[in-house]
Amino acid sequence: MNNKYRNLTAALVMASVSLTLSNCGGDTNTATPEDSQEAIARIDSAESENAGTPPSTLVFKIGGKFFAIPSPIQTAFLVKEEGAAFNSGMLNKSENGGTYTTSFKKALNMGIYGADMGYITLYENTDLSLKYLQVVRKIAGELDLSGAFNDKLASRFSANMGNQDSMLVFVNDAYKNAGDYLKNNDKSNIAALVIIGGWAEAMYFASQSALETKSVKLVERVAEQKQALINMIAMLQSLEGFTDVEEYEDLTIELQDLLKMFDDVTFGYEYVEPVTDPTNKVTNINSKNTIEISDETLSKIVTAIADIRNSIIG
Repeated sequence: MNNKYRNLTAALVMASVSLTLSNCGGDTNTATPEDSQEAIARIDSAESENAGTPPSTLVFKIGGKFFAIPSPIQTAFLVKEEGAAFNSGMLNKSENGGTYTTSFKKALNMGIYGADMGYITLYENTDLSLKYLQVVRKIAGELDLSGAFNDKLASRFSANMGNQDSMLVFVNDAYKNAGDYLKNNDKSNIAALVIIGGWAEAMYFASQSALETKSVKLVERVAEQKQALINMIAMLQSLEGFTDVEEYEDLTIELQDLLKMFDDVTFGYEYVEPVTDPTNKVTNINSKNTIEISDETLSKIVTAIADIRNSIIG
């Protein structure tokens, strides 16, 4: 993998982390403050050892608690890696950005559009990236985050169209500013909704592309979302003092209904004897986790993900 592509994927990771107001983490399902510091170190190490591969899991601090959620950018990366063609029909239409009237809808769709921008940039569609930037700026302004997407940053983006590395650094800077604002102003409800919106859009990409490509890896990515759902439901239930209570409860119920469908997904572990190379003093661990999911269960989960995502953007 060449250096340019390493830089591109590293920037994508940074953009995703900043967008979702997170600290990066490994494969834990829950995390303590001490875990989060160790997680940051693990990602720094992993990027140097395996440059070009986005982390599979991000750790978020919401309301003083830590939650692990799959990285939306890593999911989009996998979609492209598995041969799915770019499909603009999977994006939330840019004109929808002006139709959201509540902070609840705006925050969820800021996460949606953030995932869209990552997906678009991975497929090198700079003109469309600029169009979606304008949507994100509009919603950010309505959420009192306009300082994170000011004219100076927009000018930088426009001046560097065609240079993916610069564009993705821009996205990182903008969302880092947004993340800092939300943290400093204790807007945990907004942050949680941005995270859930990003997850929903990434899973929509993965599930629709799994049907298109029949990719085993994409099917497995969809099938392994049980713990992510548990964490997001717990994250919503941990919020206090938010407005639009009924909307939050409705979203929680939708996620709980989806979670029940994962009871029919079977997880296993296949032990394979490790192989040691005495010359290089390296031991290869060949055991692996296995996932079994029927076509019927997959179809139900894919439909439910689409329903949740479409209710968010509708």
